[in-house]
Amino acid sequence: TPPWGMLTGVRPVKLPSRALLSGATPLQAKQELREEYYVSPDRAALAVETGGVALRAARDLGKQDIAVYVGIPFCPTRCAYCSFVSQSVERSFALVPPYVDALVEEIRSGGKMVRETGLRVRSFYMGGGTPTTLSAEQMDRVLTAFEEAFDRGHCDEITVEAGRPDTITAEKLAVLKAHGVTRVSVNPQTFEENVLRAIGRCHTAADIDRAMELVARCGFPHMNMDLIAGLPEDTAEAPCASRTAPRPFSEPPSTPWR
Repeated sequence: TPPWGMLTGVRPVKLPSRALLSGATPLQAKQELREEYYVSPDRAALAVETGGVALRAARDLGKQDIAVYVGIPFCPTRCAYCSFVSQSVERSFALVPPYVDALVEEIRSGGKMVRETGLRVRSFYMGGGTPTTLSAEQMDRVLTAFEEAFDRGHCDEITVEAGRPDTITAEKLAVLKAHGVTRVSVNPQTFEENVLRAIGRCHTAADIDRAMELVARCGFPHMNMDLIAGLPEDTAEAPCASRTAPRPFSEPPSTPWR
């Protein structure tokens, strides 16, 4: 019996969130997951806890609160599984500088609109693509434009995806730190060397460990990592199939990463 029961492969938090919103108690929401959908007790408890946190966060948002997303549609290479709007820099390197120029102008325009309409920024997320495909100078331009265009006084989260370990450098991380980034997301997807090659990655599993240790040493408040099961060439019997986190760092971060 899978731990998530009938909810395997879907987003299970929607059900307890809906139940809690309609007035159910946490115990009733857990019972529904266990009895109707065959979810294991620990996963049911996790889903209800997560749903409760999400509802509290939603209640804290006002009608004028917004999130700002900035997309960087470039990567070192294009992964085999990717469905996002993205280009590999080896094919489109010449497009990066004019894209950054246009992006900075759009950020300024967006900031002007937000000020005129009285909106309030609660979170900022830079995704992609792979934002750290940009140079340190280009990333500094984009983040500076955001700081100058938007009031960050109520912005609780500033996240930047550092998706590819082979794009992470101390210089780029220093830029993120200087701009007050609160979370760095490293997305290797797998630690299997053959799977990395099959999906078109140009880095190794050892590069992932080095990148995570470098990010940890910078002391960001939060770090997270994305992993994907079932990629091309991936198997349940793979040596790292049970590995859910990187090996211990020689110098752990000052605060737990999640």
